[in-house]
Amino acid sequence: MMNALILGNNKINAEAARVLAESGVGAEVLTDVSEILKFSGEPGGYTVVTQDGTARFTSVIVTEPPRYAAVEADGGTSVCLADEAETERLFDPKRRDKILILLDFAEETPEYLAAKAVRLAARLAKDKKDVVFLSKTVKSGYGDGELCDREARNAGVQFVKYEKASVRYDAGEDIFCVEANDGVFEISLRSPFLVTAGFEESGQLKRIAKKLRVRGSTKDGINDDRFFLYSAFTLRRGIYYLNPALTAGDEKQRVKEALQPLMEDMASIGADGYVREIIRGMEIPEVDPNKCAFCYSCYRACPHGALEPDGKASAMKVIEPLCQACAICEAICPAQAISRTGGGPAPAGGGKCKIYLCENGAAEAFDEILPSLGDRGRLIDSVRISCGGSVGAELLTGDFKDYETVIVACCVEDACRHMDGDKRACKQTGRVANLLNKAGLGGKHAHVIHTSLAMKDVMKEQLTHILEESN
Repeated sequence: MMNALILGNNKINAEAARVLAESGVGAEVLTDVSEILKFSGEPGGYTVVTQDGTARFTSVIVTEPPRYAAVEADGGTSVCLADEAETERLFDPKRRDKILILLDFAEETPEYLAAKAVRLAARLAKDKKDVVFLSKTVKSGYGDGELCDREARNAGVQFVKYEKASVRYDAGEDIFCVEANDGVFEISLRSPFLVTAGFEESGQLKRIAKKLRVRGSTKDGINDDRFFLYSAFTLRRGIYYLNPALTAGDEKQRVKEALQPLMEDMASIGADGYVREIIRGMEIPEVDPNKCAFCYSCYRACPHGALEPDGKASAMKVIEPLCQACAICEAICPAQAISRTGGGPAPAGGGKCKIYLCENGAAEAFDEILPSLGDRGRLIDSVRISCGGSVGAELLTGDFKDYETVIVACCVEDACRHMDGDKRACKQTGRVANLLNKAGLGGKHAHVIHTSLAMKDVMKEQLTHILEESN
């Protein structure tokens, strides 16, 4: 029988436990992470040691709420987007002033809060309020995002996408002054009502992230809120973050909806062949206990929490269901104790160009544009990899025995799920390019392409240009 640990001090715990029980999943609630003395294991078999004893759980669901705060400027305090009591006051029929909603100001606003802001803007506009919606990034990945955006526009919300913005508060007039620049035009807005959202983790949420080893790689967040993660998933499989923002409103219905994808994923944990399927043939690293120095370098570097100490062998070990075969541990191991015994790049097929394709975006884009490349496409040998950062300088250098051009196609900056693998790919490729120039082999080329599934035309243009340059 599947069972889950609900971890966090949240009013939805009882309802979450009830929904899980209805689906045949047992649940135990622990409100204080400090009670956990030790946490270890893998999906389907996490071990939790407390003073009361030892228990095993197939999954862990974190429910600890984050902390939200209004943005302050010159002594003036904005309306906090996450505070429903405050936002409801904006609907006062006596208030006819312009309402400014400002996102991405202090930091990038998470998608679920952006969705909340769009829905609020639409409601205000339908209530005959004058609403200006300012944001640095456009988000539509949440639920019915594009429909919500259209509804807000049709209701009369004015959307402004900016590059830079500043906020000043005039205490004398009790007015917020917002200056925004979209790279070309300047816009100046004044209103007594400024709606923003500042987000930070509570102390307990940070302790939970540390204890469970689910710290995001690019910021201090239990969940990176990236496009490739459902909003309740973390970087460690079998550990989920049920953000309270997903359950606002009709608590019973929303908790049930939020738990559904979690329970589907929980049911698949331990399925035969799952690991091999998601890593597309890449081999999971193995640790040689005779070489391992037990330095914990791989433990600290792995973004998926897939390495842990093996006391019996006095060496680190790989937790296969968590491993994504990104090879970061292999690259960082100072003792060269970690290696993959098989898989890896495909053999040279005689093409003029070799391209490594990150499976998180570039590979899918390449598959779609390949037919349109015509004769040029036959010059390319392609290899799917889990992350561009796993391609080292030594491997690239070896490829030039068979190819004139070698390309690493990886994620765009700050969108990589493997500890900034895009930046490591650029660094390694740059090293190889410098070596080629120093060796007088300027006719051979090493390139990096930043792309995603949605950037097919950009990828085609870049590949065409590289192949033409190589002629």
